[in-house]
Amino acid sequence: MALRKHIRVLALPVLFAAVVGCSGGSDPGATPNSEAQARPSSDAQQQPEGPGDGLTRLREYNSIAELATYSDLVVRVRGAAKVEEATVFSMPHVITNFDVVEVVRGKAPDTIRVRQVGSPGSQHILKADGAYLLFLRESEQAVGQYVIVGTVAGIFRDESGKAVRLDPESPDIPKEVQLDSLRAEVLDAPKAD
Repeated sequence: MALRKHIRVLALPVLFAAVVGCSGGSDPGATPNSEAQARPSSDAQQQPEGPGDGLTRLREYNSIAELATYSDLVVRVRGAAKVEEATVFSMPHVITNFDVVEVVRGKAPDTIRVRQVGSPGSQHILKADGAYLLFLRESEQAVGQYVIVGTVAGIFRDESGKAVRLDPESPDIPKEVQLDSLRAEVLDAPKAD
């Protein structure tokens, strides 16, 4: 009986990974053969690894320029204090509205909706009243919503003329960078397309 319970607990993440894999995600260890394989599904970048808050990435990011290359949009935002919860493939998601303060790269409306896998109490979820600089891609699962490039690699806290990296798993990306310097790196970065 205990084995059957563990099989059910493990079946959902395996099924989710299979669905995401079939929908355009790529194998992190595979060598890309085409541009489509080199650019993984934006929503698949926030793939749960199993129970808990742990998230996996399909791609590692080692610089601000690399984050910018795989982003559709780079923006400075302030929380609009509206948070929604949704369930997709039996996984919890949080959608947070943000007012756009500055568009560094791309085109954005005045307010954007950022979608993340997790629940409001999860450590990696953006705060509804926070100020951030975000590297985003358009969601492939929800029109009008964005997902964060590299799960948490594309999140910087916006404070007093500098951007502070929040991701402890990306040590090659600067911990702090002046906004002027960051803007220049983002604008100089090539596009993945």
